[in-house]
Amino acid sequence: KISSIVIDPKNPQTVYIATMDGARVYKLFTDDGILYLSTYAGEGLHGNSVYCVTIDPTSPNVIYAGTTNSVYKSEDSGLSWKYSSNGLTYYGSGVDVYSLAIDTSNTQILYAGTYGKGVFKSLDGGNSWKKIGGGATAIAINPDNTEIIYTGADGIYESKDGGASWEEIGKGAIRGNISSIAIDPTNTKIIYVGT
Repeated sequence: KISSIVIDPKNPQTVYIATMDGARVYKLFTDDGILYLSTYAGEGLHGNSVYCVTIDPTSPNVIYAGTTNSVYKSEDSGLSWKYSSNGLTYYGSGVDVYSLAIDTSNTQILYAGTYGKGVFKSLDGGNSWKKIGGGATAIAINPDNTEIIYTGADGIYESKDGGASWEEIGKGAIRGNISSIAIDPTNTKIIYVGT
C-alpha cells in the first residue's frame, strides 16, 4: 500500500516509495542505464507505517520519513535511519506524522503535521521539535515566501509568520478531511486541496 512517492530534486532518475506495510521506504534508481529497485532502503526505520517522505532539496542524500511513531532521518540516501523526534510527542508518546514540509530558504527548518496532536516545527534539521499549532494531515509552504504556510485537517489554515499564528481560510468551502495541499509554483495564489 503506497503512501508517498518523492523524486530526488537533483537526480530525477531516483525515486523513493514509502509504504504503509511494515514501515518501508524503497529506492528506485538507474545506474549505467540499468533500473534497480532496492528491496528495502531502511535500516533503523521502525513503526507500522510510513505516511510521508520528503527530501532536502539542497542535499538530496538527506531524507525524512513520517511514521506511526514520529520522524526518522537518513543522511545516506535511505540506507540507514535514525530517530529524529526530540519534542515531537503527545503526552510523552510518539505521534503519527502524516505530513512533512521543508523550508526551501533554510532546509534546517521543517514542519511536521499530526492528526489532532499538533503541528510541530524544527529549526535544526529534525534534531528537536516544538509544537506551534493544531493538528494537520497536510502541509504546504509557499515557495515565494516561506513564512507563509498552509495546513489542513478538517479545514485550511494559513500562517504568515512561520507558524507563530494561524487563521482559518476558506471556511465552509471545503468538506471532508484534507489529505493533501499543493501550491501552484507559477502562481502561488492558486492552492489545490485534496480531501
